[in-house]
This record gives sequence, C-alpha cells and structure tokens, in this order.
Amino acid sequence: MKKSIYAYSGYKSFLIDLMETFPNGGRGQRKALADAINCQVAYITHVLSGDSHFSLEQIEAAARHFSLSKEETEFLLLILQQNRAGTAELRQFFDRLIREHRTQNNLLKERLKIKETLTREDQATYYSSWQYAAIHIALTVPKLRTVEKLTERFQIPSSRVLEILNFLCSKGLATKSLNTYNTTNPFLHLENDSPLISKHHSNWRMKTIQNLDNNLKEDLHYSLAFSVAKEDLPKIREKLIRALEECADIIKPSPEEDVACLCVDLFQI
Repeated sequence: MKKSIYAYSGYKSFLIDLMETFPNGGRGQRKALADAINCQVAYITHVLSGDSHFSLEQIEAAARHFSLSKEETEFLLLILQQNRAGTAELRQFFDRLIREHRTQNNLLKERLKIKETLTREDQATYYSSWQYAAIHIALTVPKLRTVEKLTERFQIPSSRVLEILNFLCSKGLATKSLNTYNTTNPFLHLENDSPLISKHHSNWRMKTIQNLDNNLKEDLHYSLAFSVAKEDLPKIREKLIRALEECADIIKPSPEEDVACLCVDLFQI
C-alpha cells in the first residue's frame, strides 16, 4: 500500500486503498462514501471497478468526507482530471501539473526538519490552545491517529482537528499516511523565559478546571493552602521535583495507550 496521495497516479486506487485503512478492512466505507457524494453504493462499485469516472463535484465531496487537506484535495482533483482526459495533449497538460505538485511536496518535506523548538510565530499558534499539544501527543497512541478518533476522544469538531493536524504536518511535527497521522517528534521545548510560558501553563489549568466537572473517581485533584516555615518550603519543592522525576521514569518507557495531563503547582501566596 502506498503511503502518500502523491504516490498515486490514479484516484480510484487511492480511494480504494484509503477505504481499506478503516476498521474491519473498510467495511461500510463504500456506503458512507455513497451517502457523502449523494449516490447509490452500486454506483461507487461501478466506478471504482470500471471505466466510468466520478465528477469533479463528487470527488470534492469525497475529499471533504475523508478530511483531506486543501493540498491533498487539489492533487486528487488533478489526477481525476488526468484520468478523465480525452486527448493525449490534455493528459500531458495534467501530467505536468501533477509533476509540479509532487516536486513541491518533496521540496516541502526536505525543508521540514524535526526540531525541538518552533519559531516564535509558530509557537504563538501551538500554544494558543491546549488542543494543539493534546492532539500532538495523542498521535503517539495508535488507536487515536485518525481525525474520527481524535474528534471522538477530545470532543472537538472534526474541522478543528483537521486544522490542527494540518498545522502539525506543515511544521514537520507530524506526517500523514492515507487517513492515519503519526507524530515525528512528540517533545517540544518552551524556554522558561518565553512570553508564552504563562499561556502554556494557563491552557492546562483551564483544562483542569473543565475536567473538575466530570467528577471521575480515577482522577486526582488536590488543592491546599497552608502556612509553613520559610526554611521548609524549599524542602517541599525538592520532594515534588523528585516525585516528578520518578513519574518521568515511569512515563518514558510506558506504552502509548491513552493521553493524560499532569499539573503541579507550588507557590507563595
């Protein structure tokens, strides 16, 4: 199975492979596609296995149904038109456009390197909401690597999930293989003196406040205001740091099965 839409020369083979990546080998996906482009299932089978073609409108609707990015949609429409071309000259015209898009995609992949930090402009986007970091780290969990699963897990509109995934891919933090996304680097570093550090912390504190309403027994929330000797406060801080180090030793080798958040605060009032 090819990994990227840019490796395909036929839109039908791309759609067939894409549907097969869904659970149960894609069972039910032809019906879902038929509903999305407003036709019968028999017509889907007729086109994918024969000489007939979908219309531009149907392929655009299919691209939305499968949550393709703008660039992927453009490329899918190009190979549709190349496949439908009635003259050699028209096929050659679309061949040139297809090669140009492939070249642009390859150049983009060359420019994007895995990095531990983002530019200040990209940081402003990434740390604007807890959703970016949550989806970014969720891509380490095999069962959460599709738009559908991320939408269900975080209760975020699919359009928003796709927007964030496109950002992560464009910055070299994630890659896409058909309908599945993978992280290239789940670890980002934000300097303590960054003007965005307070935003980063407040994002997750706000998420903590939202989570309090769930009142789940397995969650842990603890708040304590206390008086203490000045000489004992550093001792408490040191114990918390040691506890965090022990947690990190557990987290690093732990299999990626779910996503969690850990917030610790200790400060003088």
